[in-house]
Amino acid sequence: MKVWYRIPEECDESFYDIEIPDPSDLMRPIEQDWIVKECAEHYYQSCDGWESSWPLVISLHITEHGEEIARFDVEMDFDPVFYASRVVIDNE
Repeated sequence: MKVWYRIPEECDESFYDIEIPDPSDLMRPIEQDWIVKECAEHYYQSCDGWESSWPLVISLHITEHGEEIARFDVEMDFDPVFYASRVVIDNE
């Protein structure tokens, strides 16, 4: 099933689409929650979302340019991981 979404704060006119597994019901709030997370990941990885300032508002639509079904404020959890290795200095 194809789901359309947009990021109103970034570009109100641009719609993006993703395929989600069937059967899914975009009208059910419990499914909207995981669907919008899939949209956020798609936007981040495939639509230059890594350049955006999160959190973002994402709206879900059944069709491109169709009526808005739901709107979510989506935050991105970013936990940096640091690695260190000793650098040998000549006088050691």
